[in-house]
Amino acid sequence: MTKLEKIKLKNFKSFRNVSIPLAMGHTTIVGPNGSGKSNILDAICFVLGTTSMKALRATRLTDLVNHNSKDGTAEVTISIRDDGGERFDITRIIDKGGSSIFKVNGKRTTMKDVEELLSRMGIHPDGHNIIMQGDVTRFIKMTPLQRRQIIDEISGIAEYEEKKQEAMKELEKVQTKIKEAEIVLSERKSYLRILESERREAKRYQDLQEKRKVYKASILRIEVEKAEKRFKRIIEKISKLEGEISAIDEKKKALTEKLKQLEEEYNKITDQIFKEGDKRQADVSAEIEQIKGSIAMLDGRIRAIRESLENEQARKEKLLSEYSSLGNQLAAKEKEIEKIILEIDEVTRDLNECKKELEELGEAEDLSKLIDNVYSEIDKLNAEIEKKKEALYKTEIAVKTITERIKLKKAILEDYNAKDSRKKLAEIEDRIRKYSKTKEECKKDILSFENKLKELYSEEKELDKELKQKESKLSELIQKKAALESKISVLKNISGLSQTAEEIKKAGLKGILGTIAELCNYGTKYSKAIETAAGPRMFYIVTQSTEDAINAVKYLKSKKLGRATFIPLDKIKARDMHSSVKSLLKHPKALDLAVKLITYDKKYENAMKYVFGDTLVVKDIEAVKEIGLGKIRMVTLDGDLASEQGVISGGFSKGLGISDVKQLDDLKALIKDYENAKKLLMRRLEELREKQSELRSKKSSSELKMKEADVMLKEWQRRFSEQSKVLKSGERQSMSILKELKGMEEALIEKERQKGEIEKELDELIEKRNAMKQELSSYEKSEEAERVKQLKQRYEELKNKKTELELQKKSIETEAERVLLKSREEVKLQISEIDERIKKMTEELERNSKERNDLIRVQKEKEIIARKLASSMTELYEARSKIETERSKLNEEMIRLESKRESLSEKLSEAKVNKANIETEYFNLKNQLSSYKDVEFITDKKEEQLQRQLIVIEREMSEMGYVNMKAIEKYEEYAREVKEIEEKAKKLREEKDSILKLMNEIEKRKIDAFMKAFEALNKNFNRYFKEFYPEKGSYASIELDNKEKPLESGLLLSASPAGKKMKHIEAMSGGEKTVTALAFLFAIQAYNPSPFYVLDEADAALDPANSQRVARMIKKFSRETQIITITHNRYIIEEADQIIGVHMSKDGSSLIELDMKAYVGDAKEKSTEAT
Repeated sequence: MTKLEKIKLKNFKSFRNVSIPLAMGHTTIVGPNGSGKSNILDAICFVLGTTSMKALRATRLTDLVNHNSKDGTAEVTISIRDDGGERFDITRIIDKGGSSIFKVNGKRTTMKDVEELLSRMGIHPDGHNIIMQGDVTRFIKMTPLQRRQIIDEISGIAEYEEKKQEAMKELEKVQTKIKEAEIVLSERKSYLRILESERREAKRYQDLQEKRKVYKASILRIEVEKAEKRFKRIIEKISKLEGEISAIDEKKKALTEKLKQLEEEYNKITDQIFKEGDKRQADVSAEIEQIKGSIAMLDGRIRAIRESLENEQARKEKLLSEYSSLGNQLAAKEKEIEKIILEIDEVTRDLNECKKELEELGEAEDLSKLIDNVYSEIDKLNAEIEKKKEALYKTEIAVKTITERIKLKKAILEDYNAKDSRKKLAEIEDRIRKYSKTKEECKKDILSFENKLKELYSEEKELDKELKQKESKLSELIQKKAALESKISVLKNISGLSQTAEEIKKAGLKGILGTIAELCNYGTKYSKAIETAAGPRMFYIVTQSTEDAINAVKYLKSKKLGRATFIPLDKIKARDMHSSVKSLLKHPKALDLAVKLITYDKKYENAMKYVFGDTLVVKDIEAVKEIGLGKIRMVTLDGDLASEQGVISGGFSKGLGISDVKQLDDLKALIKDYENAKKLLMRRLEELREKQSELRSKKSSSELKMKEADVMLKEWQRRFSEQSKVLKSGERQSMSILKELKGMEEALIEKERQKGEIEKELDELIEKRNAMKQELSSYEKSEEAERVKQLKQRYEELKNKKTELELQKKSIETEAERVLLKSREEVKLQISEIDERIKKMTEELERNSKERNDLIRVQKEKEIIARKLASSMTELYEARSKIETERSKLNEEMIRLESKRESLSEKLSEAKVNKANIETEYFNLKNQLSSYKDVEFITDKKEEQLQRQLIVIEREMSEMGYVNMKAIEKYEEYAREVKEIEEKAKKLREEKDSILKLMNEIEKRKIDAFMKAFEALNKNFNRYFKEFYPEKGSYASIELDNKEKPLESGLLLSASPAGKKMKHIEAMSGGEKTVTALAFLFAIQAYNPSPFYVLDEADAALDPANSQRVARMIKKFSRETQIITITHNRYIIEEADQIIGVHMSKDGSSLIELDMKAYVGDAKEKSTEAT
């Protein structure tokens, strides 16, 4: 059981230095008026932490210090032993500055810690266990409502009331949020309906786009099939022509053999004639033979010229084919340009029509302007609404601030009248420290966030700069790539670059390693030299083995894909190195062997040496002359070639384009690297911006927190200032505070009025805005406005389309001029040079043919003479003549075959040109079709049907005008938002219901707690009243004057002492009132028991009979708890276990202690001895 053991006073009020032991049971303090006995009670209240100056009967804490104190301090220590037997010495000191210092067992602590320690022991400094002078009288004079509030206090319903108030505040916030959510929801749903319509239109447009894609792909598939059939037919035609030419060549070969035999027979007969004839005949024969020799020489020369002519013609045909191909490509480009020009003209017409229609729709344009004006007005209203909301928010803050200040002023006034201002100041200081700390922490956080943001901004700037550089470089590389691709495409069409090798690679045959061009690398500087040195060998295909090469040849034959040369690594041998290479390499213009200027895998070494041999790379054509033509095979950096046999070939050449292909591959790799780098930069920028957003959010949160802390800090500093003033100025300030309160209340009324006006204006503005929105909706739904809107959208689309077409036209023109036209001019120049050479050769052929014919004529004349001279040789001459006739027929047949072959060759050249065009068209169509990989083709309709349906689809798409494709995504986004808001509103409504339910539950618990305390008090009151009046018929009760609403009711005390008539406390005599009041106070103590009770002259109004009743009751109570009384009543003094007397001297109050138990014991012993 907790008990007070001792109280020590030092310089406290009238006591200099005393120690008062407090016994268990009943201790009474007696002494004359003014002796200072009530100061002991003040000391107990003081040390336990009472904050009310009124309860301590002082104006300020320094009033409690003894006037004789040398150091101006006072000190009270109370010793308490708890239920576990542990002792606590609690000390409270008043220092010179008038502040309190608390200690527990000699160690300094806070008032809060002391309160917690006492609470654990069931001691409350301001509890009902301490009855001060006048408390009984005050209780008797209380109104019923004030008495009921005592039950409120002891039942703990104040805690429920706080919870209810918090719930009401929360309810108000939730209702505001629900209202805001409903407003936002209404606006979002309205916009969602508009988006839903646009979404349907966008989805229809999407469907049409998909259909258009399917129809285009299906048409393209048919065109690809047609092109494929044409391609196969032209290949079959070429194959047939080549077969016919081959057959003619075989016949020519047979005729040549026959002519050779006839020539031998002719010579044999001629020799016989020569031997058998006379000298004259011999001379004629010699002349004939001489003529024949000249004819033979001329025949050889003619054949050589014809071969050269054939070569030049073949080359010319090839160039003509190339020229035609380039012409076709140029024509295709021109057609493409013409088509684009037609499209531009059509778009321009549509633009003009659109503009004209817009001008004609003048009124609708006015309506459109009106709609724009309405939108502008709505924007202005929105801005004004936001201003009003801001003003409303500020006014609400002002109302809240003034309300808080009024509460504060009232609290200060109340504190001045009822509480310890210093305790309040300490609490305020704690708050100030707390908010100062929060503010400083927020400042540091904000500074940290700002520094981090600066770093991130700097990094973002650098990344942006780097990204722009990458994009610029990427754009440049893409342009280069496009130019190279175009150039390579043209070169491929001209020269058929490695088509057979491409087909072999596509087949995926085993052991195919690649072409020489693919397996080696070299610098741009040496590209012409390397490609010229290798020539066609660049496209020789390297295989793993001979068997792999044979399989590849069989594949080419079976597929009729042309011819190719293969280098099997298991059989190929490297060429022997020329003996003079080492010495020739010392020449200053000799660079190195071609094979050493390339890089390749070691396993391909023999193949590379076979292809390049000991070809020497030199600086220029002059170097060939200086080193020595014919010493070794040489190639210049410009691509001029000098053979070991002394033949030089050179001039202008486009090259094989291999270096361009390699450069294109390098460009593609570089573009990929740049694209990856760009993606990485964009990803880093995105991450950086996310960090910035997060930091800005944190910074805003910290700023808001700091602002809140700053506002609260200023408020608490102001409160501290006001509280300090109250403390210093005392009662004089109360009038000033009341005056301030009046001004604040007036200001509050004004602010409330302003708030009402703003709310009214805000409602009017919102109503006006809603009306405008309805008006806008009606305007927008009008056909004219919709048509103007569609026309404007259509106008913008057409402008953009025209710009795109013009750019496309410019791009095609640039390609045609820079690549195709330039190449065509070069081919034309070469054809002109060949024509010049053909002309010279033709003239020389005509001269030689004329000379031959003249010699043949002379020969015939001589032969006639010879026949006349040797009639005996008739048979031989006839035989020779017969041979000549047959030979002439064979020559005619040879000429016929040559003519037929020439015709077939022309057809073959033409077919090859067509093949190149058809092949280009076929592969272009195929490439276009490859972009429709995932499309399911329509196979049950003809091309004409597909074309017609495509026109219908495109017309419908065109008629739809501008379609907001973002509406699909926006609709989903807004639908999600609406759903989220609806969910939020639902949760808010649920939260509101929960709060209302909680409030009802709190109210129920409140009533339950109150009624529980009420019933217990009623029972205790009756019991203790009967203890005071044990006579039969005594009865007491408490009742509520409004049982329906107990928490708004007053409390009535009624009693019937010693069988008298039942009376309310107000109608009783003085002594009965006191006893009844004490019975009720004891009933309170029984409900909330305390370890000790203090009564200061609670018996002052009692007559002797009632004094005895109270004395007996205190005696009975003291058996269970510790009771301290201050009294003059002898009946109470007689029932005490310990009496402490107090008297006043010149040094202050002093004590006389008497142990009544010992005194009573001694008295009994003396009585026994006397007996």
